[in-house]
Amino acid sequence: MKGNIRILVPVFLLILLLAMGCAKKPPIMTSIVPNRGPSGGGTQIRIVGQNFKVGATVTVGGKPLLNMSINTEGTEVTGIVPGGTPGTQQVIANNLKAKEPSLPLTFTYEELKIVNTSLAEGTEIPIGEKVNQVSASFSQDIDPASVSMSIDGVTGQSAYDAATKTVTFIADQPFKSGASFQAKVTGAKDMAGNVIPDYSINFSTQKIQQKVQWYTVQAGDTLPIIAAKPEVYEDESKWRLIYNANQDEFISPDGKHGNDIINDYRHLKPGMTLYIPQ
Repeated sequence: MKGNIRILVPVFLLILLLAMGCAKKPPIMTSIVPNRGPSGGGTQIRIVGQNFKVGATVTVGGKPLLNMSINTEGTEVTGIVPGGTPGTQQVIANNLKAKEPSLPLTFTYEELKIVNTSLAEGTEIPIGEKVNQVSASFSQDIDPASVSMSIDGVTGQSAYDAATKTVTFIADQPFKSGASFQAKVTGAKDMAGNVIPDYSINFSTQKIQQKVQWYTVQAGDTLPIIAAKPEVYEDESKWRLIYNANQDEFISPDGKHGNDIINDYRHLKPGMTLYIPQ
């Protein structure tokens, strides 16, 4: 019995020393999948390797991997990448008792970008298209409170839709014809606080060559609606000009047109012919 104990003690000590020696060795990383993702963070990754011990740590660009988990064999780590600076960053693993960290691998943070706009740069909106908004979509989630969109000289409001990662500027009225515009996206931050440069979209509207002198009322028309049309005034507040010009019957010099007297600017009879003073 004593002989067996004498044999077992050295064996036990050897196993203990080997275990302690392994604990002092750094992890070995062989691959990271995926090895790139948004700068705002949130990418679920899997690190394959060996010798990951309980309590091991992994950092990406110096920041700890979130929700980290190690399998029982010590050959795989999973976790969520924190946000970081765009570009390639080192991934380093370490065991608690190891004197040195692992050799590094890399993870690439993709920068926040605008990937799509509702109006392409240099678009000319045709006459008759009542466009009153422009939008831009981002490559990743952003801080909703950070972004705004505006157009110089145009009143309206900016809104962000997190579901589609899209910011939209909605003008109070359709864009006027024959004008140039510049929509600006400013202040957009990813979820790590990285700010992208301001982004501009230049577009224009086609110029109406000639305004109408006579207008035939369509179903649903009111004087403000008619006054807002591009071929009339593009300004609904000028409806009184039409109202005042159609209080007395007037026949055009060529005899082809005659106006109809307006009794109620809100209720017009389809087919009425109205004189449009310029």
